[in-house]
Amino acid sequence: MLDLSLIKVKYCDIKLPNGDILNLLKCTQSMLGSVLEMSQKIQGDINNIEKLDEFYKLTTRVINRNKENKPYKQKQIEELLSIDVAMYLVEHYIKWTMEILNDPN
Repeated sequence: MLDLSLIKVKYCDIKLPNGDILNLLKCTQSMLGSVLEMSQKIQGDINNIEKLDEFYKLTTRVINRNKENKPYKQKQIEELLSIDVAMYLVEHYIKWTMEILNDPN
């Protein structure tokens, strides 16, 4: 029998500027697609308000996938993270996710 419960759960540990420490869960397949698509969209044009709003929605979604089940609203994330910090977070999360996908144990 294949026991999937034996696969070790890994977390992406982050510390927010307000001091909150979160353990982010791996992203879902749909979330990964959204993250990759949005990161490409935002690279070329951060002046587009719609894209910026979408990006912060996605960043909020990433942060809300935390082991602690601590919810954040988009407005909180917008005030907490400048765009460059939010972009750095999402970029790090993508790299971390790709590393995890290559090593399921």
